[in-house]
Amino acid sequence: MANYFVISRAKPKPGYAATGLKHLKTLADFTKENGAVHCDVGVQQTGANAGSLIAAKFVEKMATIENIFDHNKELNNLEILFTKIEDDN
Repeated sequence: MANYFVISRAKPKPGYAATGLKHLKTLADFTKENGAVHCDVGVQQTGANAGSLIAAKFVEKMATIENIFDHNKELNNLEILFTKIEDDN
């Protein structure tokens, strides 16, 4: 059971949401491998932030969130993710 819920949002360049979403799915898999109960990704369809990429992470403990962020730093996952998005453009 998840006790905590974290939402991350990123606004891609126009026309590149599909590419960003593809790479965000890789980050979601990494998140689950490092302790998240569940992680969903998608695109916000309405409102002031329409077109933004969303990652919703569900975890049991706050320490799990810290673990995920620490591993992301160690492996440069976010840098790789956004480098890939830039390279694909």
